[in-house]
Amino acid sequence: TAVLTAYALGITCYLINRQEKELKRLEPVLGLSEGEFRQIHHGLRHHPRWLLWCGWLVGPVAMILVNSPGPLIRGMMAGGPFPGSATWGVILAGIFWLIFYQMMVVFLRNALVFHRLGAREAKVNLFDISSLTPFSRVAIRNLLIFIAGFALSPLILVYSTQQLLPLLTGLAVTVPFCLALLLIPIWAVHKRLVQEKEEELKRVGQALAGDRSVLRDSHILEGAEELTVTGLVMYRQMIKDVNEWPMEAPEFLRFGAYVVIPFLAWVGAALVERALDVFI
Repeated sequence: TAVLTAYALGITCYLINRQEKELKRLEPVLGLSEGEFRQIHHGLRHHPRWLLWCGWLVGPVAMILVNSPGPLIRGMMAGGPFPGSATWGVILAGIFWLIFYQMMVVFLRNALVFHRLGAREAKVNLFDISSLTPFSRVAIRNLLIFIAGFALSPLILVYSTQQLLPLLTGLAVTVPFCLALLLIPIWAVHKRLVQEKEEELKRVGQALAGDRSVLRDSHILEGAEELTVTGLVMYRQMIKDVNEWPMEAPEFLRFGAYVVIPFLAWVGAALVERALDVFI
């Protein structure tokens, strides 16, 4: 718990700094005034205090719910005494869930900021996906919030199999947040790319059917009414090949690495456990 708490504090500072940098990279494609941009940038680091203070209530409740299947709370519910040796662990667990709640408030609100920017402000160009990749980098980096917990979970089981039920309960709580923080920042941009792609393919289809006037509404082929049929067919294939997610090769590699890390930790824990069974 102490390791996870320290990791949570460090990764929060790192991710907010990276989100500010990614927002700065998006500035050229956002239709915002300088004042509007500065206000959004400021909001990434400043959130309503009442939401953060709610953590003092939500944190302990989450701690009790997650650890309710564990031996400590089950023993107390059965009428047993509270063991003094568990005091420090309970305090650390309470601090961790307080911090985790505040992290979820901060990063869910920031994810919604990027979602709104992608839905309303970002300029979508089917042949300039790279200008939109900051959305995906924000989303993928959000996985770092959970990687440490997912990676350490098998090591916790090696130490004590009695933690299996609390661990599964914790995963049931955190996995939905993980998916939300991954999808929210990029979903709006994804939908706009799909829509822009469908509209452009529809215009090209109408142009191939003989109505070249529709090309005037194309953001890319504006004024290209004299394009040959072969050129239109090639252009249609180019549109079909456009990625519908604001991601390029580096983002796919980063996503793959973040997904693989916990599985490698699980494999390592299994090997360690097998080695202990053999040599001890």
